[in-house]
Amino acid sequence: MNGGSFPSYNDAVARLREKELDLRAEQFANEYKSERPSIVLVPGGMGSRLLQADRPYDNDQVFPQDTEFREIWLSIASILRREIDQVEMTPNGEDFGRRPMVASGELSSFIKKYDGAHAFFKDKANFIGFGYDWRKSTADEARFFLQYFLMKLRTKVIQRGFENPLPNLTLLAHSQGGLVTKLLLNFLIDSGDRPDDWFRYFISIGTPFYGTFTHIPRYFVGERFANIITEGGSRRIAQVTATLPGPYILLFAPKKVLQPYYGREFGLLRYPLRDEHQTDLELDPYDEGVRLRFPSFMRSIYLDRAATLTVEIDRKLNGLAHKIFHIRSNATKTDTPLEQTWEPGSGDSYVNEGENPIADNGGASDGTVPFWSARLGWIPDEQVFNLVNPDEGGPSHGGLAEHSDVLEIVWQLITEQAPDPGTRQVSAHMKPDREKAQSQLQKALNSQDKAQLSDLSPEVQGGIEDGIAFC
Repeated sequence: MNGGSFPSYNDAVARLREKELDLRAEQFANEYKSERPSIVLVPGGMGSRLLQADRPYDNDQVFPQDTEFREIWLSIASILRREIDQVEMTPNGEDFGRRPMVASGELSSFIKKYDGAHAFFKDKANFIGFGYDWRKSTADEARFFLQYFLMKLRTKVIQRGFENPLPNLTLLAHSQGGLVTKLLLNFLIDSGDRPDDWFRYFISIGTPFYGTFTHIPRYFVGERFANIITEGGSRRIAQVTATLPGPYILLFAPKKVLQPYYGREFGLLRYPLRDEHQTDLELDPYDEGVRLRFPSFMRSIYLDRAATLTVEIDRKLNGLAHKIFHIRSNATKTDTPLEQTWEPGSGDSYVNEGENPIADNGGASDGTVPFWSARLGWIPDEQVFNLVNPDEGGPSHGGLAEHSDVLEIVWQLITEQAPDPGTRQVSAHMKPDREKAQSQLQKALNSQDKAQLSDLSPEVQGGIEDGIAFC
């Protein structure tokens, strides 16, 4: 509280989120069937909707009851208005223009995320998504998930006369959602609670436990599709990205975290980020000297916090390893470990010139997450599922959580059908065409035609989804 009779800005936003989650928990309880297992889907970063209030919050008044919210991330209207850069945050953790922004489930308008997962589990499980604010601290979102949403689900179901549903609950997490979930498990252990009272399985799908190779370029050249739909282009998106504390965790983990796992079994032989010209020079992005290569608008305090969280994400959980499973994909046709190089020079100069100093070697990945990063190093191999397709490569990151083979593995785990772990060939789903997607999106924006945006083909939708990376 702010010491007065009205809540602080962040308290007011938390109350708004609680109301939204109350409604989702109520819906879950109303449709709950005790004979079915339960699943909470934790979306990937940028895979949750963000709703923005139509007015600023003033600490000197009660938040008006007639406040309306509109979808900023990611609706057709917000794209046509070129206002997605309003996801920006202030250094004290407040929203753009002090207009509260609230996470509300998965993306469901311009890009319809996770429709395939909802359809697959419709008549099989009690299924609901936990929309979280991917802009904010991953640890804070994990606490909110545990301390509010899961407790609310339990309460609502019990109030309807059923037993506690959580012991039969699977936490199904895509991409960055797996980082939120892993930290939630840490909090459970630290609280002294019995984990069996809170969840049955944690299944990650394409989670970047040790970072992605698509994130560090965002601080220099933004995100290709976000750049198109934002005034100010790549420079503006790069600056906005640096204001968001949550995604900093997507940088490659520090050397001290990765080094214990070096070896062919893990799939990484050395530190994966190096100088372009001095290839023996390792570039741990959290090291003080390496930070000088970043643009000056980067926030060091967020790097410090992310460095601490990388250790927590890798932290071993005694007695819980048997409840954790990983599904990952190699969308390439190589087993070479993915690595990156970094051109020396001023970070601000690269931003001003719209140039990306980061390059990768095309190593094994799902197009966003390196193959070696999509599992915890201490989880046994028999709990890791590796998806490949020797002709076209395995499924790409954006659609991984809706791939039929992935969902079948998830269902077999939940129903204890003991699917075979290790490498398996999967069907080759449609590959997204990023270039075609970029061209058609630009054409629709130039025409300001809602119909053109609404009628983009699934192939183009996939290209936009894959291009934004949703991690």
